[in-house]
Amino acid sequence: MCLGSTLFTVLSFKIGAGDFQDATRIASYVVSGIGFLGAGVIFKDGINVNGLTTAGIIWIAAAIGMSFGFGEYLISIVFLVCSLLVIFFGNLISRTFINKTSYKIISVKYNRENTEVKDQIINSLIEFCLTVDSKSFIMKGNEITCLFEITYKEKYLHLIENSLVNNDKILELGF
Repeated sequence: MCLGSTLFTVLSFKIGAGDFQDATRIASYVVSGIGFLGAGVIFKDGINVNGLTTAGIIWIAAAIGMSFGFGEYLISIVFLVCSLLVIFFGNLISRTFINKTSYKIISVKYNRENTEVKDQIINSLIEFCLTVDSKSFIMKGNEITCLFEITYKEKYLHLIENSLVNNDKILELGF
């Protein structure tokens, strides 16, 4: 990405020498083309989004290549070093300073006569979760099965599990 962007920028600069609009025409297409490639590596899985870091790396590599192509060597090197620092130490910084959130779908089965159980479950989940959504409610015979989608901070997972496991009215629990 970086070398290709550099080449396109050098060609753009050389071909359009003297005319500023021509000098940036190819470079502007590099930016939109790289944006298209970056969008292609981003995937959504439920509420999780994957590929943002890869897209960002593609984007900054192209920008660094373009700055080399326009002869801005100092800026290119500074941003290259900063980018490498973020890439190599970003995960460590993220784990240290940012509480990671996750989501799960929880299946809970209980007896039909225990109608208060659903409210108890929701109240215990709300205490530790960022979001709690009741996704489905299935009655089969004397049993009810509820599916809940929760978003939570990973440090609270054991508290969520304990609150559900210690509820003696729950017949079956699935994570």
